[in-house]
Amino acid sequence: MAAAGAPVMVLADPGDSPGCVAGLSARHDLGRGVAVCLPQPGPGSAQALAGDLLTALGKFPGALAAGHLSRRGLELAGLWLRAEQVQDLVVLRADRLPARCWTSLAALAAAAGTRLWLVVHQAAAVASRPDHPARPG
Repeated sequence: MAAAGAPVMVLADPGDSPGCVAGLSARHDLGRGVAVCLPQPGPGSAQALAGDLLTALGKFPGALAAGHLSRRGLELAGLWLRAEQVQDLVVLRADRLPARCWTSLAALAAAAGTRLWLVVHQAAAVASRPDHPARPG
């Protein structure tokens, strides 16, 4: 596992190149501790983010609604990060997520001892979050 309080790294892909997305997506391998998450387009709610994380972890997010657990989705995603022993969590197109989702991701990753890699396509995404512990990678 990554060290507790592992850093949040920001990777820039200014051209939003399909090659970068495909290359990073190909690194997804839970057996080696790497999860790659591609958030679905939309307003970026905590519930949507939880579903995207659970999908990346090989779980069925539809079960959240069926089990009336949608409010606990991020908590469950955090539990699965630890259970799957994810060392590196890569979030593609993170610049499309609101700041509160970055904060939630950083908290989940820190609690799980997981390195968080936020891939952004617009440099303004990092500049607009001056209170966030992300640093260029």
